[in-house]
Amino acid sequence: MTTPLAGAASAQFAITAVAQLEADGIDTVVGTVVNPAGLTHAKTVPIRRTTAFADAGLGASPVWH
Repeated sequence: MTTPLAGAASAQFAITAVAQLEADGIDTVVGTVVNPAGLTHAKTVPIRRTTAFADAGLGASPVWH
């Protein structure tokens, strides 16, 4: 079982992951959530906005939660 990273460790992990994705030529990412009804919600963003998913849900509507 994995555990979530906290605080600075989480931020550093995100920065490192984004840098690796950019180095691999990735320029767009997709964030997804499956709600309790089984519907999948998705949002596509440029790689430079990836960390915004964790900050405030990247503007996703409350139905994501």
